[in-house]
Amino acid sequence: MRFATISEMFHEFSRGRVSALYASAGTDTRPITFTHPEFFQHHGIEAPSPEFFVYVDRGATPPLSFDDAHTTITPDEVQDFEVGTLPARAFAATFRSDQYSDRTVHVVQLTGENEVVSAMMYRDRWVPDFFIGVADGCHAFGGNKHCVNDLRLHGADAATVAHAALPRWWITDHFNSADIPNPLPAGGVVGSTDEAFPVQFRKVALLSAQWGHYGRGSIPGATLFAVERVAA
Repeated sequence: MRFATISEMFHEFSRGRVSALYASAGTDTRPITFTHPEFFQHHGIEAPSPEFFVYVDRGATPPLSFDDAHTTITPDEVQDFEVGTLPARAFAATFRSDQYSDRTVHVVQLTGENEVVSAMMYRDRWVPDFFIGVADGCHAFGGNKHCVNDLRLHGADAATVAHAALPRWWITDHFNSADIPNPLPAGGVVGSTDEAFPVQFRKVALLSAQWGHYGRGSIPGATLFAVERVAA
């Protein structure tokens, strides 16, 4: 099976579910736990819980699975296919935990560079409801040349970015080229050091200080932000 565009793949597998895209994801299963609807409810987070996850990583990875004394995540009905020239797979993953109720999420794993997938999304005008950019291996911390949480225009026109489709929610443990208040309470805003950058990020809640090893200062771990356009 082959899909010509990312939007074709999305419509085939998402089926109207709340979506999340995880850049440089590897096989990290923590988003499935820390976006569980009961986790959100327990922490007073008024956001929908993702049920469809797109994992992007430049290296081939096995289907997501996890098993410890408290939680299991088990893949089922694995399908291999391609999106453009990128290898991919889709499957349902069953989550069971002694803390939260069972649930099934749907996962697509894409093998490709973040920049390649980003360009495909831009051409298709497809964005997820959630973007996840935790421990992305960027130049500040690892081997990737581009940081997915860098708040610069990189030559793009500010007006074009201002009118582009945006995720509603952003999960990260770091920003680059950013003005980050310290302390950063819930409701606090992270903006770009570039005054022309037309987007800001309003903190909703810290999800986990154990998820995301870039965390420091006022963003000590994976944190949920609401994405907002900056008024002209």
